[in-house]
Amino acid sequence: ESTAAVTLVDDDYVVKYDTYDTTGSAYTEMMGLAGLVDYSGGLTTTHQGITRSSYDWVNAYYDSDSEALSEDDLMTAIMEANKYGKVNLIMGNPKLQWKYASLLTGMRRIVNSLDYVGGFSGVGVSTTGGEIPFVGDHDCPYQLYAGTGGGPVYGLDTSAWTIGEMYPINWLNMGEGILKSVSGNTGIVANYRAVLCYYGNLINLVPKSNFVLTDKTT
Repeated sequence: ESTAAVTLVDDDYVVKYDTYDTTGSAYTEMMGLAGLVDYSGGLTTTHQGITRSSYDWVNAYYDSDSEALSEDDLMTAIMEANKYGKVNLIMGNPKLQWKYASLLTGMRRIVNSLDYVGGFSGVGVSTTGGEIPFVGDHDCPYQLYAGTGGGPVYGLDTSAWTIGEMYPINWLNMGEGILKSVSGNTGIVANYRAVLCYYGNLINLVPKSNFVLTDKTT
C-alpha cells in the first residue's frame, strides 16, 4: 500500500485498491451501467467483447442531444426500449430526478413518490404501462459523457439483468491455507489477511430493452 503522493489528470479512474491485475491492464471489478447500457459512438466500442458498430443488438436506445431534460425525451425512450422488453426503473443523478419532478409541478400534475426494492424511493413517471420510479442516485455522475450537457439518465428493464457466475464466492486458497501472515508484524501482535474472491460479471441479456439519455441538463 503506497503512501506516495499521486497526481491525477482529467479522465483518470479512481478505483478500489487492488482492482487492477499485476500488469495494470485488466480491470477486475464487475462492469457497470456505463458500459452495459451504451451505444455505438458512446463510451465503449464493445459490449463485453462484442463490437457495437457490427452488432446493433448490443446497443441500447439513446438520445445524445444536448438539451434540457424533458418529459418527451423520457416518453420516447421508454416507448423505444419497450419494443424489446419493459422498462421498470429509471436512474439518474438527483439533479435530473428533481428536474423531472419540477416539470410535473409546472404542469400542475401530482408528483407521486414510489418505494422501490432495497429501500430506495423515486418520483413516479406515468406511462401507459403504469408508474415507473425515477430514482436519484448520487453514484450516477452528472457529466459522464463528453458533451456539453449533463446526464446520463438510464432506463432499465430489470428482468433482463443477471449475474454470470464463473465460480461461487469463496476464500482464496493457493495451497497455503486461507489466512496469510502480513509482512512487517512487530511486537506481540500478529496480523493476518484473507482474500474473498468472486468470479462473475453483471450481464445485460437484452441491451435494447434499456435506454440512456446523455447530455441532458437541468
